[in-house]
Amino acid sequence: MPLIKAQCPNCGGALELDPSKGAALCPFCDTPFLFGEPPAAGDRTDRDFEIENVTLKKYLGHGKEVVIPDYIEKIEEGAFADCAFITGVTVPDSVTAVGWNAFQNCTGLEWVNITSPAAWCGIDFNGMSANPLYYARSMRLNGKALTELVIPAGVTAVPEDAFKNCAGLTRVVLPEGVAAIGENAFENCKDLVSVSVPDSVVSVGKDAFWGCEKLTYNACGNALYLGGASNPYTALIRAADGPAPALAVHPRAKTIGSFAFFNRAELTDLALPEGLVSIGKFAFFGCAGLTRLSVPASVRLIDDWAFKGCKGLADVQIGSEETQVSPLAFEETPAEKRFAGKKPGGCYVATCVYGSYDCPQVWTLRRYRDDTLAATWPGRAFIRLYYAVSPGLVRRFGKTKWFKKMWQGVLDRLVKRLNANGVADTPYRDR
Repeated sequence: MPLIKAQCPNCGGALELDPSKGAALCPFCDTPFLFGEPPAAGDRTDRDFEIENVTLKKYLGHGKEVVIPDYIEKIEEGAFADCAFITGVTVPDSVTAVGWNAFQNCTGLEWVNITSPAAWCGIDFNGMSANPLYYARSMRLNGKALTELVIPAGVTAVPEDAFKNCAGLTRVVLPEGVAAIGENAFENCKDLVSVSVPDSVVSVGKDAFWGCEKLTYNACGNALYLGGASNPYTALIRAADGPAPALAVHPRAKTIGSFAFFNRAELTDLALPEGLVSIGKFAFFGCAGLTRLSVPASVRLIDDWAFKGCKGLADVQIGSEETQVSPLAFEETPAEKRFAGKKPGGCYVATCVYGSYDCPQVWTLRRYRDDTLAATWPGRAFIRLYYAVSPGLVRRFGKTKWFKKMWQGVLDRLVKRLNANGVADTPYRDR
């Protein structure tokens, strides 16, 4: 009689049972049990886990395929550390945060199963080995191998490391509304051929597509871009192979990704188009040949170290006062002192509503931005989106009564809740 796959009702261990026998001994926990019908594969009890409220503190079981209970919201630091016998893990939609080294040394992991790409994109992973994909290198969606990833509408950011190492993933479609693609988000997806990037993307992190050897880019001049059907040139990802003495960014580009022209000392001429929204971290780091820069009024953010080490860059013209220039953007350039005192950010809508950058309500919001939002990847993505969108809203609607009234109601409730949770409304200096 053929063996039947099942699981130990005590530890959840994966078993193969002979249905002609009336008893079995679990090889993992040595628990003897009687059965008429063998226990169904996938049955679990919370005895496999140490749980406190909605936090999974430690995995106690011995099963190779782990199904995390569907009410868990947080997986604590080191919860699965050193469980090298685990081969697969199912992460439910309820999880929103995974702690440092949660899956450290889970070297036997082969796959991670999820049920919702949107929920997966909402998880805050605290470090590389917090994400089980660091070891598993394969993802399943509702039990089936993930080859085509279509992220649904409503997702605004793809987090750092979110789909890193996903072997077998060949195609990715991001919805309109996604503003940021995090560092290493699709790194080492070696089978990835196609990525559709919408016009809404204003930030592409370091090495987001590094190691994607089969990925097809859209070339223009000496730069490689990703985009969608309506605009193939949304995001400038990196320089093309070969020398790049001059770069004219495509007129339809929205963002220049982090490290795009890193250490291209031969670059002497850079033309940025009206319509460009952001310039990423280290985008032109070490481009020592640049001597002048004209930034169009459409640019809303020049991020940290974007032009660091451009030792000849003395003439910098910024087309709009609303452009947020990181105080680190021009480090080690002749233009450094001009921008050293500028701070990225600022509560633009809030300043419009409350009439001042220095008032109790805005101090509260600025503290929340720096102490809470800036501490997590989703929070940082929201800040970047806010930098990009808020000035335009204020410029277009800031003088209207309905705009101020609508936002004051929203912000008053938020400030009240933050104050109640201990966020102070005393004078505050931005970090």
